[in-house]
Amino acid sequence: MTIATYFRAFISFFILFQGSLISYSQELIPFKKGKNNVLIESLLGWNSGYDAFGHWGYKNAEGEIIIKAKYHYARKFFEGRAVVKYYGEYGIINTTGKWILKPNYKEIGDFSEGLANISTDEGSGYINKDGKFVISPVYDRTEPFKNGLAAVWKGIRKNIVNKKGQVLISDWQKYDYIYDFSEGYAPVFKWNTYGFIDSTGKEAIELKYHNAQPFSEGLALVKINDKYMFINKSGNIAINLEFDFATSMQKNISIVKKDKKFGVINKEGTFVHPCKFDSIHPFYNGVAIIEMDGLKGYINDKGEILVRPFFTSADRFRFGLAKVKQNSNYFFLNNEGKNAFGMIFSDAGAFTKEGATVFHKTNYYMLDTIGQLRNISDTTVFQNIDYLPYCLKKKKYTNELLRWPFDNAFFLSMIMQVDPDLPDQAELRIEIIIDENGKPFDYKIVNDYDNILKIFTLETLDQLAEYIVPAIKDGVNVACKIDISYKYNCIEKWNQGKSCSAWTELNSVHEAVIENEKETN
Repeated sequence: MTIATYFRAFISFFILFQGSLISYSQELIPFKKGKNNVLIESLLGWNSGYDAFGHWGYKNAEGEIIIKAKYHYARKFFEGRAVVKYYGEYGIINTTGKWILKPNYKEIGDFSEGLANISTDEGSGYINKDGKFVISPVYDRTEPFKNGLAAVWKGIRKNIVNKKGQVLISDWQKYDYIYDFSEGYAPVFKWNTYGFIDSTGKEAIELKYHNAQPFSEGLALVKINDKYMFINKSGNIAINLEFDFATSMQKNISIVKKDKKFGVINKEGTFVHPCKFDSIHPFYNGVAIIEMDGLKGYINDKGEILVRPFFTSADRFRFGLAKVKQNSNYFFLNNEGKNAFGMIFSDAGAFTKEGATVFHKTNYYMLDTIGQLRNISDTTVFQNIDYLPYCLKKKKYTNELLRWPFDNAFFLSMIMQVDPDLPDQAELRIEIIIDENGKPFDYKIVNDYDNILKIFTLETLDQLAEYIVPAIKDGVNVACKIDISYKYNCIEKWNQGKSCSAWTELNSVHEAVIENEKETN
């Protein structure tokens, strides 16, 4: 039996702007030049937009251009200020596009608690919303302010400063490392022991633990020898129980392990679920997946077993439905733990707002939340494929030789960012299995919920490339009518010692550079 060859090319694309802003009591929204529509929020909750040359501007809700598209990068507004990138340098503008801080800086972070960290040729410091330095750029690295404090570095040494720039805590003076503050306290580490300090730098809880997590809901998870327990802010044991493993308190519960079995406790130390499960997944909207004897089911955070372990695989609930698998059959559970539609599928993806793709009898369909099946060709989810904002240059594949469980077959996977105008799609993955002659015998477009959006009927990989990768002329994709802006990256090495990973930036345009024959050390 021959070992199959597994081709994978990872093409990642990045939306250059996320955010929205308020200006003179009106909302300004980023836009794409050449389109009249106002952009909707994407799956990640961001607004995005750009023009035909990779530049950025702002429209109001009525579609009126308020700030002309001329920036190469932009961020959300904070109290009438926004960080933008202009010809390789960062500055700050107001809601009319006028410069508050001219673009002369290497990097400017988001505003947090009225201050933004900024990088100059001299170092990193902090400015206020008027672009004035309040903490001089004397550090090698800075982080945003949180609860009046910020972490700054000189070399590998971490310090904690207040908004006046006063160094309150220096880990090199007393500790090997200071972790992030939470609820007024931060874990500290020295000589293989952990304890806690308060926001003044005073040692609040003795360094005597072998591990310590930040405070959450008034309790901190600590470890002594091989046992986990919870303490309060006085350093006293809050729950008189010890565990082999535990998670920090979240929404009044913690997943714990004792005697090789998992359970759930609350802040009072009462068992919500006894330690009897082989595993418990994190809770999501009060529901968690459990496993016993290789089968999966569901519990809630109120101590109830919603669905006894019965399935060979199970996903979390989305839109009131959860995909489960029993042997080789898929179906969807409702909140009552019953087969929501009374149908069984041989393949299925998870639910999005548009539905879930399923293989029913002899074809793939889109299944909606009320159980109706639609032909994939009839759906509107992917009708704008020719207008994807990111397109690839023709035949810029990289063949990566890895194993794939098909005889004499190759697997090609391309990951691309989708147009944020399309609902519920943050990322697409094109999957094609081809034979040694390049002829595909299985190909599909899949989103990040593993839903199949389109099934190709093209005959060869070159034809697929023609379909997905329209012609490029002078750096502009003619079919998409937009600028080419992307990053090409091969993650793993070839098994023959070859790899490719390169990209350059020319005039704010990211141009892929493919080095198929580059030898690696």
